[in-house]
Amino acid sequence: MRVALVGLFSGVPLDVDPGKGLNGVCDFLLTKPARQFILSSPVVVIVEAKNDNLRNGLGQCIAATYAATLYNQRAGSAGATVWVL
Repeated sequence: MRVALVGLFSGVPLDVDPGKGLNGVCDFLLTKPARQFILSSPVVVIVEAKNDNLRNGLGQCIAATYAATLYNQRAGSAGATVWVL
């Protein structure tokens, strides 16, 4: 049995490109490196929690996914897949 450890972050900023509006605080982020205290690549999962309905958070979720992809590319983890939950 393999156990996968991941890093869990909540309420951390993901300010990738403020000029394009790709900045803000994510509800939850999972990263592949498990033992860390600061956000580092690759970011593998973005979780946007919306209480009322999915459509209200869809644009924000797409932007966060794109921002995480750019973040990974700039950090040298270009091949990392970003999952959205």
